[in-house]
Amino acid sequence: MQEVPGTDPANALRAKVPGARIVQASGQPGTAPSIRLRGTTTLSGSQEPLIVVDGAITSGGLESIDTQSIESIEIIKGAAAASLYGSLAGNGVIQIITRRGADQMGTTQVTVRNEVGFSQLANTIPLSSTHNRAGRDGDGNVVNTDFRQACDTPPCPLNPVAPDGIFQNAFDRNFDQQDVLFEPQNFFTNYVSVASRQQGLNYLVSFENTYNGGVVSGLEPFQRRNVRLNVDNQVSDRFDLSASLLFSDREGVNALEQGQGANNVFYGALLSFPDLDLREAPPEGVDAPFNPFATAGNAANPLYRAAVIDRRNQGDRIFGNFRANFEATDWLTLDAQFSYDDSESSFVQLTPKGTFPSDATGSVSQGSLFESESRERLAIARGRALLSHSFGDLDVSLVGSYTYEDRLIQSESLSGSDFLARDVPRFPNTLRDNLNTGQFEGQIRSEDIVGNLVLDYRDRYIFDGVVRQERVSLFGPDARDKTYFRLAGTYRLTQDFELPNIDEFKFRASYGTSGSRPPFVAQYETFSVTTTGITKNILGNRNIAPADVREFEAGIDVNFLNRFYFEGTYAEADARDQVLLVPLSAAAGFSSQYQNAGTINTSTWEFAAGGQLYEDDDWSLNFGVVFDRTRQTVTQLNRPSFDLNIGGAFNIFRVEEGVDLGSMFGNQLAGSIDDLLFIDGCLVGESGCLGPGDLTINSDGYVIEDGTEFTTDENPFYIRDESGAKISTQIGDANPDFSMGLNATLRYRNWSLFTTVDIEQGADVYNYTRQLLYFNDRHGDLDQSNRPEGERRPGVYYQGPLYNQASPSSHFVEDASFVKLREVSLSYRFTNELLTRWGIGGAIQDARFSVLGRNLLTFTGYSGFDPEVSTTSASQPVNYKFDEFAYPNFRTFSASLELRF
Repeated sequence: MQEVPGTDPANALRAKVPGARIVQASGQPGTAPSIRLRGTTTLSGSQEPLIVVDGAITSGGLESIDTQSIESIEIIKGAAAASLYGSLAGNGVIQIITRRGADQMGTTQVTVRNEVGFSQLANTIPLSSTHNRAGRDGDGNVVNTDFRQACDTPPCPLNPVAPDGIFQNAFDRNFDQQDVLFEPQNFFTNYVSVASRQQGLNYLVSFENTYNGGVVSGLEPFQRRNVRLNVDNQVSDRFDLSASLLFSDREGVNALEQGQGANNVFYGALLSFPDLDLREAPPEGVDAPFNPFATAGNAANPLYRAAVIDRRNQGDRIFGNFRANFEATDWLTLDAQFSYDDSESSFVQLTPKGTFPSDATGSVSQGSLFESESRERLAIARGRALLSHSFGDLDVSLVGSYTYEDRLIQSESLSGSDFLARDVPRFPNTLRDNLNTGQFEGQIRSEDIVGNLVLDYRDRYIFDGVVRQERVSLFGPDARDKTYFRLAGTYRLTQDFELPNIDEFKFRASYGTSGSRPPFVAQYETFSVTTTGITKNILGNRNIAPADVREFEAGIDVNFLNRFYFEGTYAEADARDQVLLVPLSAAAGFSSQYQNAGTINTSTWEFAAGGQLYEDDDWSLNFGVVFDRTRQTVTQLNRPSFDLNIGGAFNIFRVEEGVDLGSMFGNQLAGSIDDLLFIDGCLVGESGCLGPGDLTINSDGYVIEDGTEFTTDENPFYIRDESGAKISTQIGDANPDFSMGLNATLRYRNWSLFTTVDIEQGADVYNYTRQLLYFNDRHGDLDQSNRPEGERRPGVYYQGPLYNQASPSSHFVEDASFVKLREVSLSYRFTNELLTRWGIGGAIQDARFSVLGRNLLTFTGYSGFDPEVSTTSASQPVNYKFDEFAYPNFRTFSASLELRF
């Protein structure tokens, strides 16, 4: 974090913590990465870990916390470690400790850091620069206006398909639409802090301002402003007070992504033909910044839509934490803590009256307005008593605590359409019959009692036991209470035996439980109320209980040669009593009910190693390596299997007993003749009678009829059942074979070079973007102009069998393995001695100048923008990797100067 401060703590953790999978599903500035610690613990709902800041539980994520005020981050993975937090911590815990004061007693330190740079698109999608149309006649006229085709003056009709149907015909002009939409934008961060450590008092006051323009032309930047105040006061030798306060304000454009439609600028840019000038002025009489009729269908000129459609997010967060600690005796300490976390966010989408359609034949929009607001307020009060005493060689500590939680969740939305007057974006200006409202309010209360016993015998045998009793309003009325526990033991072998060159050798093992809470509506009946009547929806469940996560973990920690370390861990968990929406029979009167109806088993290997490879007076080289491998399988499902709707026109990820979570199901193209089914010697599902001898493998690796390759009759065969229907089978797996991270710091005198490399092997992505680009004549696979004559395939090959009528096909499952150069920083530290020689050492304690790069290089075979892609419409982006016209991840280059006074 000190070498390359991330925009949020999640980015700072990449490739540094084994078992922590971090996925930036969207590159949109202000969007926090998704995190999964170790393995999946819930089939529904979020997989995000609990965030604890300075010992206080929070309700928000990491996107509003600036890394420059962070002292340290601790990752708590698995149920055994997270038992202390019960039903809040089934997904693990991230504990953040913020800076509290100056480094030395009796000093006040001012730090000013400014970083300035720019962002740019890291990779592009291959698009066709040719077409397969017949062209114009001898007079230059379009042959047939019944088909669309880009032309000199949009809107443009398309020529009929040429007889050979091959994408090899050059356009009259060729614009790179990705180059037009994606332009480098500014990026900067300003940070200033005042920290002091005096006798009995230390404090930190900081301000951070972040500006991130992203990479899309015409969109407003993301901005975040944070103010933090941390104060600690040692009132007496036995009594101290501390307080923390964070105010965060953020705003930015929410570009529509991951879906088809005119307002998705990424969809519009990739579908626009290359001979369209997106920056072209509008026709006479059309009041628009760009020609809105630059294309046809449901994709509009992305520059026009970005300029006229307003989609804006705004959010505020106030987080306060107050704590009092009283050392009553040498063996008894009492403390009390109160924390308050209040987050508000709003979203506005405005389509002005007079917005033009993508096609001049369409209707001009009468305008629409949508506004939504949400708020989550969390108040937690905790009292705790710590008893500690030594009985000879045995140290005993016992902690008892009581916690009360009060959480309020509110949301409301309002939409209207058809403005009566232009340029008055207010709901009273819309037609009353088009107004729609929505509102939700829920209150969650819980209380828990925790006991924690630690026994330490001669600093070599350590036992840790935790019991937590919870009572939560989200649990059903007949299952209101839940008990969680942990048993853990550590043996320090080197305290009993001297091992050559081994400084520390420690065995550890634990078994514990945690959980995840049911959704608010699970215990209640729900109904749909319309003008036509009342319809029953979900049947309430009085016995709904939290998911029960039980984990065993064992590992070793080794320090050796006074400079190296190694950590190895194996963990296996069963997440039982999964909360799922189960369909009911018609006799129940309700369509479904939330039930505890499933189990996920996860197993994980984690390794970490590092240390100092070399050090002398001038040089030093430190390194770190992390590795993890996780497998997760649905071992029990007390309901029919189901496919998840996470985007696109179809469901592809299946939840089924005995199937790995993250498995993709669809139609499988045959890669071997043995994959196909023959009845009476004839291939099922095909006309005529094709036997094995009539088939061959084409250059793409698919089975086709012999002699048809590179012709309009070339038709790759899908695997079918006896009835001739394409079977649905597993075609991919979003889980990687393994993940690795490498980081190293090379220092020479005052110079420092830091780098992080992120590696993921074997994860699949379903490239739905590529599939839709096939259908719309735009993907680079269709372009045959660089292929030898006689080896050019007609477009129907891609738009017929491979496109698969918009159904999931194995052809679009891609290996998304990658090696990423995540971070690079080259820094020089100006010491006070050097600054004194320059005459400014009295004013400046030291200074540091750095050049930085983030997400610099990606080595991958994936054909999309970035192999690190997923869908934000799913609650678990880490598990379901699906590419659908998302805001691409980008790289940044910057320089920073940090001054300490």
